[in-house]
Amino acid sequence: MKPIWGWIIGGAVVIGAIVLLAHDQAGKHRQIDLCLRATRQSAVDACTKAIASGGADGLWRAYVTRANAYVSLHQYAKALSDFDTVIRQNPGSAAEYVWVAYIDRGQTYWALHQYGKALNDFDTVIRRNRTGQTALVVAAYMDGANVYMAQHQYEKAVAYLDTAVRLNAPGSAGFTQTRGILLNNRCWARAIWGQQLNVALADCNEAVSLHPNRATFLGSRALVQFRQGNYAAAIADGDEAIALAKRKGADVFYIRGLAKLKIGDRHDGQADIDAAEKINPAIAGTYAAWGVPPANK
Repeated sequence: MKPIWGWIIGGAVVIGAIVLLAHDQAGKHRQIDLCLRATRQSAVDACTKAIASGGADGLWRAYVTRANAYVSLHQYAKALSDFDTVIRQNPGSAAEYVWVAYIDRGQTYWALHQYGKALNDFDTVIRRNRTGQTALVVAAYMDGANVYMAQHQYEKAVAYLDTAVRLNAPGSAGFTQTRGILLNNRCWARAIWGQQLNVALADCNEAVSLHPNRATFLGSRALVQFRQGNYAAAIADGDEAIALAKRKGADVFYIRGLAKLKIGDRHDGQADIDAAEKINPAIAGTYAAWGVPPANK
């Protein structure tokens, strides 16, 4: 998550220094503005200058932005150092950027497969956030579910997503988009788990109705349909997902291929399997671990 921040420049109160202070603060403001607008290495460079300028409002946001830029460059140790700085130097703070630092640090730990540390950061936001920033708590539950998914603890993942769905109240900012993502994630969790598939299908159906052009949502539903034995429906969802996707993923080709093989379409089914394995050579093993055997079994 890369938030868009706003801030207010504090005014000088010493009349004799007001012009100089205003000029100095304006310069710092420009440095931080450049930092928050940049990406990747440009963000690292701009944010480093903003941090070196010191003292302006938005300094901690510059640390968070630089940390996320380091993540995008796969420089995880530097990213963690910046997140640590924000959290360590703002103990007990309820400021939004501190909670974002916890969430983004947790996501970095998750990417590094350090699941215990990731879950601790997400749960810290859940336990300690009492400022009404519900969107951040929803994000923490969503990311916590991803940690449990990575550890094959699907029932716990579903429980976290249940809470996130409940907290994402109608009328809140971004409600429809967030609800679609949460329902899709919960559908996918149950599909991987192979349990409560009718409930999973209901979630996917609503997610697709909210966002009919999201290829990933159709791909999730294709897996549910496949696991329920609805092979024609799985193929139809796969067809639509592949047509919509700007970047073709291995999963939907693999599921569509398996579904085609189930109905006896050996040629096209194997072509889809081959396409999936070209994108992700390990995909058959991944699905086998989820209880979906490879085509030759």
